[in-house]
Amino acid sequence: MLKRENNNILIMGAGAVGGAFGAKLVKEKNNTVFFIARGPHLETIKRNGLSVQTRKEKFTLKVNFSDNPGDFNSKPDLILLTLKSFDTEIAIEQLKSVVFKKTQILSLQNGIENYPKLVNAFGEKRVVRGFCGINAEVLKPGVIQCGPGEIFIGENKGKMSARIQWLQSLFEESNIRCTISEDIHQDVWRKFAWNCIFNIVTATTQLKLSKIFDDPEKIQLCKNLFKEIRQVAKSQDVLLGADKEKLIFDIAKDAGDIKPSTLQDRLKGKRMEYDAFTGALIRLADKHKIHIPLNRSLYNQLKKFDNQ
Repeated sequence: MLKRENNNILIMGAGAVGGAFGAKLVKEKNNTVFFIARGPHLETIKRNGLSVQTRKEKFTLKVNFSDNPGDFNSKPDLILLTLKSFDTEIAIEQLKSVVFKKTQILSLQNGIENYPKLVNAFGEKRVVRGFCGINAEVLKPGVIQCGPGEIFIGENKGKMSARIQWLQSLFEESNIRCTISEDIHQDVWRKFAWNCIFNIVTATTQLKLSKIFDDPEKIQLCKNLFKEIRQVAKSQDVLLGADKEKLIFDIAKDAGDIKPSTLQDRLKGKRMEYDAFTGALIRLADKHKIHIPLNRSLYNQLKKFDNQ
């Protein structure tokens, strides 16, 4: 059904995450990869290539970059969405001219509201649900620092499919760890809860993740946020029990001295993605008349800062 070699891949959003995974797809396997970026990052990459730094190596790739998906001359087998959630609607309009009947679209974006928007635009058969975990940052235009990372994908009903097998093979042959989820809805919500807690708390306090775990008051704040998130999750048939709570907090603690993406954006004066996290949570809470004052308070703090 789907090709397994020499795939045409369009990466929509070649910032830290898209650049990190895209570089592996280019470097480790003979795929044709086309990157969509913008601003100084794009201009620097056009001149000097994409520089990637990991703990093990540094390398620079001369690759195909543009700010317009229409410049990609080949029909994409895979479109990888790694841009911010507030850019999804614009991306959908740009992609309508390049998606063809065999194209698969995989969103690794943060939040829970992008997948239904993509399905509404392109249909469930073309859109794969997923998310990723990676420590990545654009150090300066054209230069990315990243860890190994992992991608999680799955069908909504948990069944294996040809496209899921193809995607896992594609990523793992490119030295990208890819886990197939047996319940992608639950797992997406686990990542969403992580973001609603640790992206928001680090951005609000302007502390790295390790510093949160050095402060008992901050840990309690995170636990209280989780209690509210759990109530909203239940309204979506998601059970965030004690085992999930432990997993979420263990992942954060083990991540060490990192700056989650929303903290990175605040420190750089860039637009923050908090509305995709706590904003989405608030919209669901309001719909189901669930009281989440603590999450709402942190949302308002970041919104106030954003409007200054």
